Amino acid sequence: MANLVDVSKLTKEQKIRLLEKAKEKLGMGKLQEITGRSRKQLYLYLRGYDERGKELDIPQEVMEKIVNALTVDEVYEVVHGFNPREVTINDAIAVISKAVRDPGFRSMFFMLLQKQFGEYLRQTSTSYLVTKEDVELFEKLMKEDRAKSTWKTRINYLRHTLADLNYELSPDKLKEYILELAEENKSRAEHTAKALKLFIKEVVRLRDSHLARELYDSFKIPKAKTSYKPINLTIDTMSVVIVSSLSYKFWY
Repeated sequence: MANLVDVSKLTKEQKIRLLEKAKEKLGMGKLQEITGRSRKQLYLYLRGYDERGKELDIPQEVMEKIVNALTVDEVYEVVHGFNPREVTINDAIAVISKAVRDPGFRSMFFMLLQKQFGEYLRQTSTSYLVTKEDVELFEKLMKEDRAKSTWKTRINYLRHTLADLNYELSPDKLKEYILELAEENKSRAEHTAKALKLFIKEVVRLRDSHLARELYDSFKIPKAKTSYKPINLTIDTMSVVIVSSLSYKFWY
């Protein structure tokens, strides 16, 4: 929790309210144990001044212990005046809008995101979430440039694949998916890989060209084995073919 709230920047009033919240939640005995301060000292902190009337400021190390004893919701309710559980999507949009306009706020915002969601952000930076609009754009492009049988095949394979992958594309997921599919059915894997590469090239590249390159190069198109076997021609067979060809030229 100390990473989420910079206690050195808390006002005196905020510190007192956090201490009061911790006392209500834990009780004075537990609060003494956590902070290492006596009951008298804690009451002086709550009052804000000592017996001589001199102002008291709660030490930073004590505040860190108090903040760590509270939940995120409790801290935010005291410090920012709202409960995160009641935050709406409009509040999130407002925060993002401010981050776009205010460089200082943006730096702090990204620092908090990195601290709380660092691993998640690293994972999502190499994945692409496919939207309904993406699929509709792909269908439109296919219908414009390809024969009916071709675009129907591409779209059907893409829709099935996206459903299997929960509409999330990442290099590792794509590579693993195509390899597993190739073990089951190489022909299906070939059609699927072609549809995916086409989708990445035509749609994903428009949204994020760098990620599109990573996705495109993460897997190869499996080649289905052909059932055709070349005829082993003997000398006698070749002689018949040559004679037939000469006869054809003679008559025509």
